[in-house]
Amino acid sequence: MSSDPERPQPYDLQRADGQRLPELWGTLAERDSADELLDMVFAELMIEAQMRIRGGGTFHFAVSWTDTIVRCLERMMFDPVIRMFPWAQTHCWLLNDTRDDDHYIQLRDILVPHSGIDEANLHGADDRDEGPAIDYVMLDVGVHGRVGVLGSESAVNEILVPVARINRAGFIGLIAMGAEVLAGLDSLEPSGSGLPVQSIRSEGGTTRWYLSGTTLDEDAEPFRD
Repeated sequence: MSSDPERPQPYDLQRADGQRLPELWGTLAERDSADELLDMVFAELMIEAQMRIRGGGTFHFAVSWTDTIVRCLERMMFDPVIRMFPWAQTHCWLLNDTRDDDHYIQLRDILVPHSGIDEANLHGADDRDEGPAIDYVMLDVGVHGRVGVLGSESAVNEILVPVARINRAGFIGLIAMGAEVLAGLDSLEPSGSGLPVQSIRSEGGTTRWYLSGTTLDEDAEPFRD
């Protein structure tokens, strides 16, 4: 792991309540709620983007179209923690779906009118293995070893950026929220390869897990009628 003082450092593998965190590859960060967890994700994403832009002028950010990641992107449009994200210097890559398909169009409709990103800097999965190295990949982790759309029924019918390209990213952020997801991670063998999530790890950079015992829906429950 880099010794850069601005790069986020790993958290202790022990929760404040004494419960052990899952044993996973990469570094781990944990918060009590999904809402607090996303604040951490966004703060560290901002640091990573600024560092990459200082080094090369642009930031290559990739996402997989899932409900959780869509909610993260929508939140990025108004959350003060991330509102000043440098979209004008960012290229955003969609890891599933092409520029002619619904998910890409929805991504464009979220980002282009509200973020300041140039539409020419949006890329679909039809670019496949082309283009520059990805700096940061944001994926969510689901039950039964799903990661992004890998392991979901929709993956069968979608064009996907190959896992090998994802693993060449400098930073892979894996967002895992909810007791059921954490229980599944706790049963994983770090050296195993049977589930989609076990195939994702940065080859030469950082794999970072963001863990929360609650989901965004559970956090919102007390505020609903």
